[in-house]
Amino acid sequence: MSWINQYKELLVNQGVKFFEYQGVLFHEYNQIIIPRGPLKVDKQPIVNANQVLSKLKGKLLWWSYYSDTLKDSDWYGVIKDKHFELSEYASSNLRNQIKKGINNFEIKQVKAEYIQQYGFEVYEKVQLYYFKNIIVNKELFFKKLEAFAKAKDIVELWGVFKNEELVGYCEINLYDKLEANISELKILPEYNKLYASYALFHTLSAEYLKNREFNYISDGYRTLLHNTGIQDFLIRKFGFYKLPLKLNVHIRFPLNFIIEILFLFRKLPFLPNSLQSVFKLVAVSKIKNPT
Repeated sequence: MSWINQYKELLVNQGVKFFEYQGVLFHEYNQIIIPRGPLKVDKQPIVNANQVLSKLKGKLLWWSYYSDTLKDSDWYGVIKDKHFELSEYASSNLRNQIKKGINNFEIKQVKAEYIQQYGFEVYEKVQLYYFKNIIVNKELFFKKLEAFAKAKDIVELWGVFKNEELVGYCEINLYDKLEANISELKILPEYNKLYASYALFHTLSAEYLKNREFNYISDGYRTLLHNTGIQDFLIRKFGFYKLPLKLNVHIRFPLNFIIEILFLFRKLPFLPNSLQSVFKLVAVSKIKNPT
């Protein structure tokens, strides 16, 4: 797992606290401790939750793993492991949409320095379009791209160009040849009707699955909040599918008792999004999945 040390260095450069336990790399993200690595972990990780919680400051810790005996789960990753040529798509309408996207846009790999220089306007417009009240932090955007510039072996960036103008970009996190993860995608909304995302996803599939023979590409784990519909879109259009995963959730003491009480009132509309995401994770972890 040569990627672990590279991601440790990336997290250091991003100023993110992390802790490795038994080959699992955890880091802090918005008061939650999450795993960093490929989502298709075939062997159940042995994790001492209390030890991880003692090293990091998140209030909640989660991790998951794949088992071929798990037939279904409310917790899953969204992946694709086979590239389709245009002729292999069953729908002629979809084939035409991809062709239109390819004709309308140029999709090419770019350096982190390029996105740092020209990508903030795209990032800001997309964030404000989907999340009306969000505060866009320019300093964090530049800091992240500076870290990416030092991590070329594990982070790749793709630009979406219309008449040589950047109208979108995509961040791909690499885990050896196991997984190419679509970590972030920003395309100006006015170009969706010209099939920019169709051209991008077809290009990424060809590059990572066909040309470079990665095991799979992914759109990460199930989206709990701010669902833009992208995962359903990928499943419906591009041959992605849900990979069922076993979820483990641990909440820091004494917050675990408070969460158990508040969980009874989880459907109240005025609860903050951060708390709603915790409730959804807890709800999924409580479900008994068929094996």
